[in-house]
Amino acid sequence: MIDYKNIREIGNNQGFNDKNFENKMKDIGFLKGMSWCSLFVKHIWKEFGITCANKDYKDISASVMSTFNNFKMHITTTLSSELTAGSIVIWQSKSSKNKGHTGIFIKQIDNDTIICLEGNTSEDGKREGDGVYFKQRKYKDCGFNFMGFVLANKNDAFDNFIVNNLNYFRNF
Repeated sequence: MIDYKNIREIGNNQGFNDKNFENKMKDIGFLKGMSWCSLFVKHIWKEFGITCANKDYKDISASVMSTFNNFKMHITTTLSSELTAGSIVIWQSKSSKNKGHTGIFIKQIDNDTIICLEGNTSEDGKREGDGVYFKQRKYKDCGFNFMGFVLANKNDAFDNFIVNNLNYFRNF
């Protein structure tokens, strides 16, 4: 199993410090120089077999906003009991309607705050970052326009991944 919290970029979107992870990202479309937050979400869905209704990782695009459009019928804009770990969070850039950021929902902290697993971000939560991070965010007020959650089907493999990382999540 890949230790996601230690994945870091080499250069500016030029590759990764973990060659196994880099090869898996290349297998799903990563090319040097490419923003990769959406491809990271695609990797997680593929790795754990996460699905949404009749859609799976193949419906996740390298473009965040294309992914949003591919899943439009399965998006909610509210935190609810339907939201399971593995669901996708989508934000749109405030400066460009064609750009965005995305991550994997882990859990809800309160009515405004969630924990996500995100690629191509940083400790301070930038859209173009230097690695994979577990982020605690106010999902509607984090520097992006919140677009919605793609509701994932419950997934035991991903739930077990979270249980195996509980010590890390206790820091939030």
